[in-house]
Amino acid sequence: MASYPDTSKHDHLPLTYKANHYKLVLSNINKDKNTFEGKVSIKFDIIDETDSIILNQKFLKITKATGNLNITKTESVVSIKSITNDDVEQTVIFELDQKISKGVFTMDIEFNGIIRKDMCGFYTSSYKDDAGNTNHILTTQFESVDARSAFPCYDEPNAKAQFEVSLIVEEDEEVLANMPILSSKTLDDGKKGSSDANRLKIVTFETTPLMSTYLLAWCIGKFDYIESFTKTTKYQGKPIPIRVYTKPNNSEQGRFALEMACKSVDYFSEIFNIDYVLPKLDLLAIPEFGANAMENFGMVSFRATALLFDPKTSDSKYQQKVAYVVAHELAHQWFGNLVTMNWWNELWLNEGFATFVGYLAVDKYYPDWNIFTEFVANDIQTALTLDGLKNTHAIEVPIQHAYEVDEVFDTISYLKGASVIRMLSSSLGNETFLKGVANYVNTHKFGNAKTSDLWNGISEVVGKDVNSLMEPWIKAEGYPYIYVETDDKNEEIKLTQKRFLSTGSGDSSEGATKWWIPLNLEFSDNNGVKVENETVSTLPASFDSESINIPIKLNEIDNYSFFQD
Repeated sequence: MASYPDTSKHDHLPLTYKANHYKLVLSNINKDKNTFEGKVSIKFDIIDETDSIILNQKFLKITKATGNLNITKTESVVSIKSITNDDVEQTVIFELDQKISKGVFTMDIEFNGIIRKDMCGFYTSSYKDDAGNTNHILTTQFESVDARSAFPCYDEPNAKAQFEVSLIVEEDEEVLANMPILSSKTLDDGKKGSSDANRLKIVTFETTPLMSTYLLAWCIGKFDYIESFTKTTKYQGKPIPIRVYTKPNNSEQGRFALEMACKSVDYFSEIFNIDYVLPKLDLLAIPEFGANAMENFGMVSFRATALLFDPKTSDSKYQQKVAYVVAHELAHQWFGNLVTMNWWNELWLNEGFATFVGYLAVDKYYPDWNIFTEFVANDIQTALTLDGLKNTHAIEVPIQHAYEVDEVFDTISYLKGASVIRMLSSSLGNETFLKGVANYVNTHKFGNAKTSDLWNGISEVVGKDVNSLMEPWIKAEGYPYIYVETDDKNEEIKLTQKRFLSTGSGDSSEGATKWWIPLNLEFSDNNGVKVENETVSTLPASFDSESINIPIKLNEIDNYSFFQD
């Protein structure tokens, strides 16, 4: 049996406590100086004895911290002896004046931060309005590890918690976040923001369900929006409102994206057998955005060109792009948000699946586009080309530090991941495969999962050990080349496999991996009439044939496989 690198080991914050609730208030948001102030109250479950609390932070100045321990209705004050920043590890260490070993520990932290300009963390984005004036939108991009630059937190994907967010902004500004607005109240006192002429208001949002820090989001600015509702998906018995937000006078260009979003939510709710879990869904066109989009829970951010489409002036290819990007990001509301990878080494669980089911959604609603033909011609071929290089990496790779994760947001995670998922789906049957996926999602909802959990969920439905089939595809580098040889003397056809390398050379270790290969062989006579059909998934293999000189076709029915022959 092949051995694979251990991808489960990584650096993480202590496991002696678990943050379960954040109450975050941001104030004095100054667009001129690009600064803000914040307060966060964090509740921890103390699991094992500790005399310190370590959180992630980046670019923050902690100005004050206090602690309170609650044990069976008895409260005691815990003083903070010292506060130490470790800028290399991006942490802050709060040393306590005593050991705490059980109960609920609440820490109140005050801090100052910067509004960034690099499209990461809490950052500023600008655009020109119709009159040529510069306007600013303040928004967030926390994936993978930039929530820590907006507030001190346990910034790891498996540290799910609930979040209650309040923002103090100028009265004429609109504010969006993951959840609907709970309350909005005008303030009569306190410091002003960037303009002393404007009054301030505090906007508080409903508390989120359990979710990872990298999915938290908010946005401050002035917008137009259009709205529609789901048809079959319900939240507490009512259709879910979906909105597309744009800069003023631009919202109609979001009409197609809105239609695709409503269809996608209904489709994914059906195939994953669980309705979208939040009371609303917003899609935002951000003027300056580093990626195509970001799947923040309930508030998805897009680069404007990936969300907006004008049928009068835009090329039709952009319509396909918008449809796919919207479907991909909304698939994440289940795969990534509702169920989140345990650690960044399993990023492919988010991206590979969102890529595949994003194509499924587009194909369902726009079958005339033949979107999977493009997937085969472009995505699979791109993945095969890169994965044929000697220096490729496996789909699942070790990530020691969280800030290394950006290195694996690449073609292997997205496209090879999607390709092998499609291959498995084709082999099992798409309907059966999706039942297994739905089993996985419902088992691990609001939690975290590993790759093995996905395979177990599918295995329970299909009745076979999917993990043993898929492990080489996920943990080994490269992909197989299938050799077909005919033996006239013994009237046999022999099939063998070996890792494919674009260089055509390699050492003996590169043939050690044995992939599961769903292979269909079709034997036809010289007139093209099929005379025999065989299916095989384990190589090497041999077949008897009385007419070995007739044409042989491998996987002729469709290009579902990730290998060369």
